[in-house]
Amino acid sequence: MAPHHKTPKKARVQGAYAFALDQQHRYGTTFFKADIFRSVGVSNRRGYAILRDCPRTFNNNPFVDETRGRKKLLTEEDIDKMEKVIWEHGIEGRMLSYQGLLIEAGVDKEVSTRTVQRALGQRDWRRCVACTRSFVNSKLAERRVEEAKRSLEYRPCKEDWRDIRFSDEFHVSSGASGRVWILQKPGERYCPDCIVERPKKEEDKNTAHFWGAVGYDFKMERLHEYSIPTNNNGKMTQRYYRDHIFEGIVKPWIEEVRAGAPSFTLEEDGDSGHGRNGKNIVKT
Repeated sequence: MAPHHKTPKKARVQGAYAFALDQQHRYGTTFFKADIFRSVGVSNRRGYAILRDCPRTFNNNPFVDETRGRKKLLTEEDIDKMEKVIWEHGIEGRMLSYQGLLIEAGVDKEVSTRTVQRALGQRDWRRCVACTRSFVNSKLAERRVEEAKRSLEYRPCKEDWRDIRFSDEFHVSSGASGRVWILQKPGERYCPDCIVERPKKEEDKNTAHFWGAVGYDFKMERLHEYSIPTNNNGKMTQRYYRDHIFEGIVKPWIEEVRAGAPSFTLEEDGDSGHGRNGKNIVKT
């Protein structure tokens, strides 16, 4: 894939910069790089990246020398060491703070966090909130794959899924989110090293619990909020599922079908509260 702002836009930035330096040397005029970037139509970040890539001289112009200015506090070798830690340590390396990464890489320099951030930013590293995934054991993962294959054999076309109403419970908590920040590059959001596992047990206080269903050309008018007296983690019981979900929500849908509305299939997951296994009040 071609890099962003390849010639002629890249050449225009470098050419305008060379001209501005030449005028500064000859006539003592001042200029701002941001003005050059704005006139060409590139962002400041991309403009500085273009100037870093430009040759040391333009047409043997001695005034365009990228060695001018303050010496970099972190060298390319230092950045290489920090990148090596990120790549070799996986998610643990990506979760390190900027200062922690500096120490882990063995870079013995007194520099600020902002300096490390800018140095890594030159190579498109940025700190973002890590994606999370629930804990799924290998056997459950295998069952999910097999079920998906069977479902696709039975419903090979997307139109075959229009009668499905997908349902599930979900939970919303207030307070501190406990988000994990990681280092990643653009396009790495779903990389295995960029995803952290959500703990098996989460804080249950200040949590609201909901049940809902959605399908093709269908959605509930409002989500069903529920609470279970015997627990505070939103674990659905079979009695509540039967009395409130089936009787209160699904049964009216069935009556609409009997009155002429399109039929539907209610999709559920394997939660024990749904009565999936054995003989129980939900199946009955």
